Order: sequence, then C-alpha cells, then structure tokens
Amino acid sequence: MTDATQRTSKEWSSLYAGRRSAQLAFTASLATLIKDLLVRAGIEVALLESRTKSVASLEEKLARKGKAYGNPLEDIDDLTGIRIVTYYLEDVDEVESMLKRSFDLLPERCSRWTGEHLDRFGYRSNHYVLRIGEHRGSLDEWSEFRDMLAEVQVRTALQHAWSAISHKLAYKREDSVPRPLRRRLAMLSALFELADEQFSGLRADTDRLQGTYQRQVRDRRLDISIDPLSIAAFLSDVDVSRNLSAQVREAGWSVDGETVSEEQLRQDRTDLVTVADLLGLATIQDLEGVLAGQTVPLVLEALREVQEKAGEKAETSLEDLLARLLIVSARTIPDEALDIYATKIERGIRAVHRTFHSSREAS
Repeated sequence: MTDATQRTSKEWSSLYAGRRSAQLAFTASLATLIKDLLVRAGIEVALLESRTKSVASLEEKLARKGKAYGNPLEDIDDLTGIRIVTYYLEDVDEVESMLKRSFDLLPERCSRWTGEHLDRFGYRSNHYVLRIGEHRGSLDEWSEFRDMLAEVQVRTALQHAWSAISHKLAYKREDSVPRPLRRRLAMLSALFELADEQFSGLRADTDRLQGTYQRQVRDRRLDISIDPLSIAAFLSDVDVSRNLSAQVREAGWSVDGETVSEEQLRQDRTDLVTVADLLGLATIQDLEGVLAGQTVPLVLEALREVQEKAGEKAETSLEDLLARLLIVSARTIPDEALDIYATKIERGIRAVHRTFHSSREAS
C-alpha cells in the first residue's frame, strides 16, 4: 500500500475527486447554516458566498513549490470556503463572536488582520478555520461532515473592493510594487481604511441622531426637520403609532411589518420625505398638522377601494399611507408626487383627491 506521504499530487487529486460530492454537500449545508445564524444574530451582510475547491485547483496547489502536506485532505483548510462581506468594521467582530459561539474554531489556523503586520500589500481580511463541533456533528444530518474543515473569510465591503482591485493590479506584496507607484498605492490603501472608519462613525452618529429624535418626539418637541430618521422616530412613538394604526385598521388596511420588506420600507420612507418636500412641509410638526386636519379613516377607506379596484391587496407600510394622505390633502398635486405610483393607483388617488376637496368646498 502506498504511504500517504509518498502519494503524488495527481493521486491526492484523484482521492479528492472521489469524495468531492460530500465536500460540495458540506459547503452547501454550511453556507445555509451560517446565513441562518447571521439572521438570528441580527447581522446584516453585503455578501455571503461559498465555493468548494475544484480537483484541478487542488492539484495545482499541491504542485506549488515551498509547501508539503502530509495529508492534504486533512491539512488543507479551504477545501470548503465561505466568504462573508460585512457593511461595517464592527460587524466583522460580531461575525467572529457568532462563529465562536456556533462552531469549533482552530485558533492555530485562524488569522486576524490587526493593521500591524501585512503579509500582502494593503490586504485586510480575517480568516477562521472551523469544524462544525461535537454537538452538531452528533446530529444525523451533520454526522458525515463531523471531521471536515472549512475556512471562513470575513471582511468589509471596502476591504473586499480593495482586494478585488489590487488583485487585478497583481501587487501581492509591498516590495513587488514598482517604486514609482508605491506612494500612490499606499495613499489609496489608507483612503480605503479611512473610509471604513468613517462609515462606522457615520453609523454611530446615525444611531445617536435617531435617539435624539425619539426623545424630541416623546417630549412633543416636533419642530424637527423631516428626513427618514425623523419619520421613523415619529412613527415609532407609542402614542402616534397606536392612534394611526387604529385608524388604518378601521379603514381596512394592513400595515403588518411582515408584509413589507426592509428595502421597500426604506424606499417608502424616502418617498414620504420627497412628497412632504414637494408639498412644502418642513417639519414633523407640519406633518402632524396635516394629519390632524383630515378625516383620516374616510380618506384611507377611499384609498383602500382604489387599491382593491387596481387588483392589489390593501397591504402597505404606514409610511406609504402617509404619503398618500399628504397627496390627497394638497390643494394641487405636484405631478412628481404621483410618479412613485403605478398608473391605476395614480388615477385613483387623483379621484380621491377630487372627491375629498369637492366635499370640503361643499361643506
């Protein structure tokens, strides 16, 4: 029998080819699990991708100079590779904490970027090598993957962008960069790092401003400029939310958060800010004044009938309904305010607007 250390790269590759289907299954299961764990931990990521090393790639790696493996199928960490790209620097640490809680990490094979020692020019990324762990490995659906390794790479979106661009430039080490170009590349590397820090700072400032708005709304200090954050603070206030939600339900609308995606909610909030600006509303106090001057349930009921006649469910966000209410309340509707709606809905809103103002003039 051939000694393991005497096998050629082709022989190892052939052995790997025989078990690669199991490796593919492991990669798919692990990627799905990590995606679920990120959601449970409340960590939003820009990208999660996975790959299983090809037979040709393994053979090429084994044929390289400078490194020998006793048993490549056990010693090579990245037969299964997962890449997690976060939005913010601090999320990299959150992902690490999640991995530590959920898997068995091999500390001697993990590497964290600290900014002190770069083995590749401008390269920033954390690498974690893991096994699924004894508890999960005892489950039937995971038992065949018990001893498999995976490498999980974690980096920010900007770090990912830098890696992709610098890879195209083919400068892996600082000493490989031609001297006339080193200063420019060093400046670019520093700019990417600074941008990452600034985005994290902006996120923290956003959270602080959100808290300030919430306190002002709670204290009824509503002379706040209308923007997506102040709208969110206004609608999250207990009294405001309870009052509006009751009127919305009375009119037959559903504004259950589960029916509107986070992306759609952000868009609806932006549209509401745009409509308010087009109508000359500058503050949350102005917005509240318009709402106080309307028979909200009656208007919402008419808008619901428009929605249903257009063949749509009466489901949307509170932000979207407020935008429609503002449009109906306006003396004259700016055309731009209705550009966000489909033609049938737009016509219906105009009809409700005419009815609403005709009844007001008659009274």
